[in-house]
Amino acid sequence: VPQGSVLGPVLYLVYTNDIPLVSGVTLSLYADDAMFLCESLSVARATAIMQSQMDKLSPWLVKWRTAINTDKSNSICFRKQRKMPRILPDPVTLDDEPIAWKSQCKYLGVVLDSRLNFGPHAMGKVREAKRISGCIGSLINFRSPLSMSNKRALYLLVIRSVMMYACTAWWTNCSSSNRRKLEVIQNKA
Repeated sequence: VPQGSVLGPVLYLVYTNDIPLVSGVTLSLYADDAMFLCESLSVARATAIMQSQMDKLSPWLVKWRTAINTDKSNSICFRKQRKMPRILPDPVTLDDEPIAWKSQCKYLGVVLDSRLNFGPHAMGKVREAKRISGCIGSLINFRSPLSMSNKRALYLLVIRSVMMYACTAWWTNCSSSNRRKLEVIQNKA
């Protein structure tokens, strides 16, 4: 099916509709990105559940002649405690290929960290907004010949859209200090 075709999304849903799931595992799909989620009070138990999921997924991948690049895949443990356990269980594997434990990973453009406080995501957005501000600063500063409405449009389209991407997912859990850093960038622009 050609990319962008009207039938593409429907056929993709039909194709992925029968992905097998272990009890207690949730699948989140968006285009060609997939996330398997499970919940447990114990990291070891969550790892065992996820390993069962990968074992169940493997025959489906063979059946549909598709593959998952384990080098681009991550395992992450979301926890309320400040620190990850000192010793993490062995990594989950898919066809004997380990899926590495990470303290943060990027999913659909949002950096998810193990505490879900979105600090790394917010700081990445601050750096990106500073870089963009530096590039277009001469166009939006007070000496620029552009009208205020054009400066505002440029700011909204280029800087604020980058800073606020997917903010409904991360803003409420973002610390007040990181929010302030984002607001400082916004006020400078």
